[in-house]
Amino acid sequence: MRRLLDNCQRIMDAVYSTAPMIPTPFKAMMAHLRQECVKRFPDSYHKSIAGFIFLRFFCPAILSPDSNGITTVPVSPDRRRPLVLLSKTIQNLANEVLFGQKEQFMLPANAFIEANKERIHQFFDEIATEPDNLLDYTPLQSLEQVNSKHLPDIHHHVVKNLTKIAQSLITYDQKESIPLLAHILAQLDDESDPLQPQ
Repeated sequence: MRRLLDNCQRIMDAVYSTAPMIPTPFKAMMAHLRQECVKRFPDSYHKSIAGFIFLRFFCPAILSPDSNGITTVPVSPDRRRPLVLLSKTIQNLANEVLFGQKEQFMLPANAFIEANKERIHQFFDEIATEPDNLLDYTPLQSLEQVNSKHLPDIHHHVVKNLTKIAQSLITYDQKESIPLLAHILAQLDDESDPLQPQ
């Protein structure tokens, strides 16, 4: 338990340190999410941000580093359980959920959650505040920039994870989208300038 909580704290310290480095568009998006959540759930906007960034980014990366490009070495089954406990503890912190009687062996982790509550709120507030330099931010302005800078990376990641994407589409009753996705990927692979109007 001590090792688990020490590692949780190391991960969270690293997460907290990323706040100044978060890209401007991401901060703007988090600020918008915060603004919309406050309209309906004034006291719960931290949880909405937690659900977005931890549930979809940090915890999946912790749980499956081999599936998220962090390591190329597959995680063996005997090493999976510590990752599950790390991810679960950090997700509970992000959601402000203490462990209960159903998982008595995890009760000592509640001290870690309580000790990090204020700091994680500060992190959420920092990343969900519209940056001062938003008006200075210049997104990609031409198809050439998109083609040269981002499209090859996006194409590579989609192709690499195509099986998982297809399984998700099937799970969510969207299997009719699979042939269209395959067609688009083939076009992107074949054409030197795939976003240029035909």
